[in-house]
Amino acid sequence: MKHSTHTPGPWVLNKTPSRIEVKQDALHTLNFVLNDEPNARLIACAPELLQIAEDLVLLSQLHDWEGAAIDNAKNVILKVKGLL
Repeated sequence: MKHSTHTPGPWVLNKTPSRIEVKQDALHTLNFVLNDEPNARLIACAPELLQIAEDLVLLSQLHDWEGAAIDNAKNVILKVKGLL
């Protein structure tokens, strides 16, 4: 199974009169219509949210933490990597 790769963050949210842009880097921009602002904000935060999930899993391994939040973080990471 192929692992997905993504443009590393941070991504930047820009509002223009007609659309919302999520700038990933100089070459990659996602465009949304104005009524999609909540989705655009969520997508702009995706790299940071992935980092938080990875940090949580690492901390759980260091401290022997278990639970639904840890399992959810692990599943999110697998989804991002195309393994789930």
